[in-house]
Amino acid sequence: MRRSLLSVALLAAIGMLLLVLWRNAGSDVDSLEDIMHRHGLTAAEIAYGHSGEQPRVRTVNAKVDMVRPLYSLAKPITAAAALRVLDLDQKIEGATVRQLLQHRGGWDRAVAGDPVTRLTSGNDCTMLAVPEKQFRPGARYAYSNLGYCLVGRAIAEKTGKSFRDSVADLFPETEDMDFDPALGPAGGWSGTARQYYRFASRPLPQGTGRHALSRPNDIPYGLGWAIGPDFATHYGALRSGFSIVVKQGDFVAVGVFDGRPKNDIAASREIRAALLRWNPEK
Repeated sequence: MRRSLLSVALLAAIGMLLLVLWRNAGSDVDSLEDIMHRHGLTAAEIAYGHSGEQPRVRTVNAKVDMVRPLYSLAKPITAAAALRVLDLDQKIEGATVRQLLQHRGGWDRAVAGDPVTRLTSGNDCTMLAVPEKQFRPGARYAYSNLGYCLVGRAIAEKTGKSFRDSVADLFPETEDMDFDPALGPAGGWSGTARQYYRFASRPLPQGTGRHALSRPNDIPYGLGWAIGPDFATHYGALRSGFSIVVKQGDFVAVGVFDGRPKNDIAASREIRAALLRWNPEK
């Protein structure tokens, strides 16, 4: 009798395990939809695949190749251009290029507000008058759009061309993207998931993840990319849009979304995990 009860209990436990596995084996799109619903995202287009290959595309309540703002996915582009054109130890407004790319330039938008996101269309963030700093450059991390706009200004000065034309020369895949100078090098590109996938399929520039900076409540930040244990990523969020890119080996996934999460970090963490599950090599 006792052995029979143990057998029943074991079968029940196995049944529960199989049920959990069956539920977790549902389509990735369904799990992404659940995450989107939880974070107030209403539509999505995701391009994903392996570097050197044409991406696969999945959509949720969206048409293929819709142009959307990419917001802070501009930062990996700006950082890649800076690593081609500038010296990381070059000083710009009292901070090095390395410090600006790692958000250690001295400006804290939580204290003084963000002069870049306050700009209206027709303005150019690379032409902003530089405001007073809130801390000594290099002393700590504080996410700064202004720092990236200043890096973009230095790139334009070095090349003798506009920032957009400089980037197009370096990365031709950006030529067909739209560009808003108001958000500029910090967040001015708009495009499709497939367009950004072509840029993100490039290898990370050498040194991107070296000496990545620890930061509170999020993964460490390198030069234009956040650096995880076996992946690199960045997300962008502003107004009514959200975007994310993640690289793991030669696997690349880019998602552009309608809607703005209440908690950008939590949304990026969950969406990133969902997209990484689409990597067939993991």
